[in-house]
Amino acid sequence: MNDCRNIVVAPLNWSIGFPPNEKIHYDHVIADSALGIYSIEWKSWKKYDAYVLNLNGDFISTFNDIEEAKDYAYMHIRNIAIGIITGVKVDK
Repeated sequence: MNDCRNIVVAPLNWSIGFPPNEKIHYDHVIADSALGIYSIEWKSWKKYDAYVLNLNGDFISTFNDIEEAKDYAYMHIRNIAIGIITGVKVDK
């Protein structure tokens, strides 16, 4: 099997925080990628709220911290890239 530990994927460049709009109904940040648009959404009016990670509007997971969500998004795209390169599905 190919050694995939040294595969580097370009980091996701996250936007500044945006308020709700007609496309994304909660506060959010976005990052463009080869797979589409990652978004992290949260309800800023709630004292404690989960950060929801989506790809092209499809739910991926929730997190307690925005940085944790960003790190997961990077690992998500990296694992997909490794799968494409090696032909082996990589789970988290």
